[in-house]
Amino acid sequence: DTATMSSTVVRHTPHQQADLWDRVQDLENRCRCNNIRVLGIPGGAKLGFQVAPQFPMSFLQDCFNLEAGQEFEIEKAHRSLAPKPVQGQRPRPFIARFFRFQDRERVLQLSLEAGSTWWHGEKIMVIPDLSPELAAQRCKFTSARQRCMQLGVHYALQYPAVLRVSVDSQTRRFMDPEDALAFLNTL
Repeated sequence: DTATMSSTVVRHTPHQQADLWDRVQDLENRCRCNNIRVLGIPGGAKLGFQVAPQFPMSFLQDCFNLEAGQEFEIEKAHRSLAPKPVQGQRPRPFIARFFRFQDRERVLQLSLEAGSTWWHGEKIMVIPDLSPELAAQRCKFTSARQRCMQLGVHYALQYPAVLRVSVDSQTRRFMDPEDALAFLNTL
């Protein structure tokens, strides 16, 4: 009787493990939903512990020419916890957490509208802060997104990793990047 019960538990474990992993990933990404990741800020930029919370706002004002009264409340800001890069390597990303999701979305929209963003002679990218696993999933859609741009097809990469493509007033959603690319190559 005990042997039967243990084999049943073992049989269900891979499914349960996958379900738990999906839940952990969802929780991690929901915890990051108010964060942005800023890539390209030079490592030598003076970002002491005391000035870090004020830094993102002055950075945003410099990069996006915000009006005097237009400010966003930033809860905290810091460099990522990766090891300090050796000279010649890319600097560690800077992460800022907003009090409001709407402020984060506005900053991402400003970044998108600005196109290339430069700060003190360095090219800067402002992107959503995602878990490494989700970022890797979304990265797989790069070829399909590039194909959409080549074809002039309207598309959006939706959360978590779903490519929505609109062609001739019809919308299709793809969770597999290869399926999306195959469809786009038929156009």
